[in-house]
Amino acid sequence: MVIAVCGLPGSGKSYFASHLASKLNFNVISSDKIRRSFITKRSYTSHEKLFIYDIMLNKMEAALGRKEGVVLDATFYKKEVRAKFIKTADKLKTKIIFINIKADKSITEERLSKKRKYSEADYKVFLKIVKEFESLEIDHLTLHSTQDNIEEMLSEAQNYIQVFND
Repeated sequence: MVIAVCGLPGSGKSYFASHLASKLNFNVISSDKIRRSFITKRSYTSHEKLFIYDIMLNKMEAALGRKEGVVLDATFYKKEVRAKFIKTADKLKTKIIFINIKADKSITEERLSKKRKYSEADYKVFLKIVKEFESLEIDHLTLHSTQDNIEEMLSEAQNYIQVFND
């Protein structure tokens, strides 16, 4: 199974994705970690993002080939990007679930003002991606991230995953 955790920078998607993967005993494939590993001077251009998504897709295929569950952690800001992952999951006869993480503007600004371990996306990157983000027109769960509701989010996600699997 594949769970694609998406959302804007500062939404809390990476924090959520790592906790969800831990609960489910799944691998996390993080766009931020891949970007940091492969690109020295990161620019968040469309070309760079597509390169990162291609690496994520290859890692997802490899993990599924080993019969491992995967949590993908990225913005998934474009329909065409999501479609590639959906098509690959279908080809591999694996379910893919999208979970969209959102947060209030004040929380997002606060999170993006702090140094983070793997991402240097700041508020300027947020504003760029927010303009490019194409809404999810596929079945998905939307969760609202605050500063202290991770357990509630995880519970809601697990319930959604259960229903999706039935």
